Amino acid sequence: MKMWIGIVFLLTGVVLTAVDWPFCPGVPEVLRIQAERNQSIRPILQNRLQASRLALSSILQEPHWNVVKGKPLLPASKNPHDYMSMGTYWWPDPAKPDGLPYIHKDGYPNPASAKLDNFKLNKMRLKLSRLAGLAYFDGNKAAGECAAEQLRVFFLDPATRMNPHLKYSQAIPGICDGRTSGLIDGYALAEIADYIGMLHLAGFLSKKDMLGLRKWYGDFGLWLRTDPISETDRNSCHNHGLAYQLMVIVCAEMAGDMETAKLHARRIPRLIRRGIREDGAMIMEMVRPTAWDYHLFAMRMVLELGSTLRPLDVDLLAPESDSGKRIRAALELLAKTAQDTKSWPFQQVQKFRVDYLGGLLMRMFTLTGEEKWKVYYDQLDSPRGHMVAEYFFSPDNWRSFNTVKK
Repeated sequence: MKMWIGIVFLLTGVVLTAVDWPFCPGVPEVLRIQAERNQSIRPILQNRLQASRLALSSILQEPHWNVVKGKPLLPASKNPHDYMSMGTYWWPDPAKPDGLPYIHKDGYPNPASAKLDNFKLNKMRLKLSRLAGLAYFDGNKAAGECAAEQLRVFFLDPATRMNPHLKYSQAIPGICDGRTSGLIDGYALAEIADYIGMLHLAGFLSKKDMLGLRKWYGDFGLWLRTDPISETDRNSCHNHGLAYQLMVIVCAEMAGDMETAKLHARRIPRLIRRGIREDGAMIMEMVRPTAWDYHLFAMRMVLELGSTLRPLDVDLLAPESDSGKRIRAALELLAKTAQDTKSWPFQQVQKFRVDYLGGLLMRMFTLTGEEKWKVYYDQLDSPRGHMVAEYFFSPDNWRSFNTVKK
């Protein structure tokens, strides 16, 4: 959708030159049109919306999540506006009275790591996902107003806003105040950008809100591209590197910086070639003790990039391209493993979560129109979807979508 064309905004000394602002950075406009046109005959979407309708009263009673209030630990900066999380697989050393420094147990999450700002960010992501769907598809005023206020509290209100950086993410007590691995925490912000788009088009975000949100994302994207903490992720082909590129591209789109978005989009096919072998194994993920989980997460990045990059004239899934062939091989490996987990050629010390494959298959067959992915999807006992995928990509109506590929 054409928005803000030819307008130049001046905000806190920063000039934001308006460009075409995509409806959702990860969702091509043509799929949005189809989603609106066909929503009444899409059971998966209707099931998702009905569940959100039934839960709306409890959702409206949730607090407005923010990183300032109720912080159990302060980051090294002592600034409560700075996001803080703790390394997922790091535990107190039982041989030390104070447990410091923490020790690494790869594949075994420390429950304490899920109780800091990463918990709040993910709670907000889930809350917005349900409210945005009701606001956009149902026009629900209570849902839209609640979601808009949640965004203001987290990103814009001086008393509660998060500073646009992740310097203190995935800190390790006794070792470091923050690290590169923590950048993955910001992945949720890319999905939240989709919900911002939905709420804006539904009329619940004002021009002032959008300017503030665009500036926040622009500042965060600039920090991602320039802070030394991100240096090792900038050319990485594993799940962290792919998530980093997705965040940079989404932030650039949100800020109206399409030159930066296209620059990073052109880098992705090379990262795919480096990261996925011809047989579909993901080189950096297959060595993890939970290799299945890491393949799933990395493929989620790949397919979200696949839909995000198409409006930027980069088609990762072109059938004859090297990236397209490798991505298909990777998803084929996962789909066949879902039918027989004993065939998985790598380590998996945790339970196989086969249901999480559903969202990947859903995206793949709606982006390619290749029926084999629908067949694999239908073979899953209880496919777990992905909210944005269910709003704009749906296996129950996939044929109408595959006719509108760019």
